[in-house]
Amino acid sequence: MAVTDRCTTIINRALEPMHLKGDYIDRALVPLVPELCKLAAKHQQSIASPVFTAIFRKIMSTWTDTVVGPKPPDPSVLIAAIKQWLCSCATCAAVRTFLTLNVQRSQTWPRIGAPTRRHVEGFLSKHARAAATWETVRSSPQGITVNKADSLVGSVQWLINPKKGAKLLLTISKDTAELKTILGADYARILTALKAPLRPTAAATSAASGSGSDSTGQAMQNVPAASNASIRAPAATIAPTAKCSLASMSSASTSIPNAGGPLKKQKK
Repeated sequence: MAVTDRCTTIINRALEPMHLKGDYIDRALVPLVPELCKLAAKHQQSIASPVFTAIFRKIMSTWTDTVVGPKPPDPSVLIAAIKQWLCSCATCAAVRTFLTLNVQRSQTWPRIGAPTRRHVEGFLSKHARAAATWETVRSSPQGITVNKADSLVGSVQWLINPKKGAKLLLTISKDTAELKTILGADYARILTALKAPLRPTAAATSAASGSGSDSTGQAMQNVPAASNASIRAPAATIAPTAKCSLASMSSASTSIPNAGGPLKKQKK
């Protein structure tokens, strides 16, 4: 069986609609991208060939539509209230960071003791009543679990996920013309959702400047900061990497339900 046929078989299983949810995309499809790049290079196949184009386009479209999604309601009122929480103790600072910069929905601070728990609860009640709920961890000493409101979870994710998506796109290719070929009609939509600038191809830039300089790799760099200044997401540097680099996701699992395990070299 040809490598493209084997890819198609696995891809069809990986992209069954029942699987295409946020956690599955992160756990299975995202790690699949660099592995497919590696496979294409091994068999001297172009990543812009039809079989690879189909999977890369589907993964990026699914990421854009499912993981990034539409912009959630503005949480600036909630964030403004949390900013009035000025206590600088370690636990209060950690809870504030969790509420405004962490994509997790819930976090526990175990065994901090009843006095510290009551101290944190006092500030939560005063500054974050609409942004979170909390409960006591009945241990000795006591702890506290804080649960973030959906509005805050969605807002932080909406700021961070486009940067992750832009980095994923760079893993496929840094060449603007090649990305246009791979993404086809979805190119502009995906780059817009990832808040990445649409830049001219290397050839177009060289022709315009007359300098012959190569702009390959510039299509996705310098992703602009989010417009909502009330939340500052952690920086996700999108450093130039070699085409189809495996470094950015080498430690991720590539488990695919019902995919029949990893690709193996066929015996002649």
